[in-house]
Amino acid sequence: MVLAVPPIRGQEEIPPPDDGDLANHAYTNDVGFGGYSVGEETVSTIRLPIAHRMRSIEENDWGVRLKFPISFGVYNFDFPDIVDGISSDRLKTLAFVPGVEFEVPLNQRWTLEPYQDLGLGKDFEGGDLFLLSTTGLKGIYVQPWKALTFTFGPGVRYSLSHSSSGLNNDDFASVDVGLDTRFPLGFSIKERKVDSSVYVIARHFFRTLVFQQPGGSIEIERQFEVGLTFGTTPRPLVWKFRVPRITVGYRFGEGLRGIRIKLGFPF
Repeated sequence: MVLAVPPIRGQEEIPPPDDGDLANHAYTNDVGFGGYSVGEETVSTIRLPIAHRMRSIEENDWGVRLKFPISFGVYNFDFPDIVDGISSDRLKTLAFVPGVEFEVPLNQRWTLEPYQDLGLGKDFEGGDLFLLSTTGLKGIYVQPWKALTFTFGPGVRYSLSHSSSGLNNDDFASVDVGLDTRFPLGFSIKERKVDSSVYVIARHFFRTLVFQQPGGSIEIERQFEVGLTFGTTPRPLVWKFRVPRITVGYRFGEGLRGIRIKLGFPF
């Protein structure tokens, strides 16, 4: 959708924005299941978290997990009422971004987890095919104390998206620090102890996260996430698959607000 507006006398004509330049597919892939809003953009995304653990860290010196997530995203852009009856636009995408994640124990408390995701997405409104990639490394440190379990998780990542037209290329790089505090809830379900946790994640984008907007761009350097997780020990077995923890988090920072839902540990 292109909006044309006659120039005001004495001013230069400002070209309207190209809708295809607005979607930040790299960040949407980072959110996974949930949604966010920033400036004039609102995004909802659904992810099917298909994964298979090829090698268990409990039974070997190191572990490996393969991921095959399928994501569907809807981007809504609210434009100024420059033309009567035209004030918004919508973009729908489908993405398949498989990945591999390794678990390398350093000692009884520390585990390193390097990972690589690489896949493709399709824009069903503008027709663009786009490449998605994330390269990262995170550490997990676990420290029990009485009935509590503290988990500290530093990490670094680089994510990018490149479109086939070359008009929508985005990337960002960040360093993350997370702290999770798990505690028992004092009851069991079918002999499985139920527990919960409270977590916080702070993220600094040392390669700035940028969202293109109709009137310019929004740059984000800091972001935070707070949330809760729920699970049982041992995890229930359904159709030969272990049910992971449920994580619900709220992201915020510098004009961005969002909800993230994840099956598994928050970081």
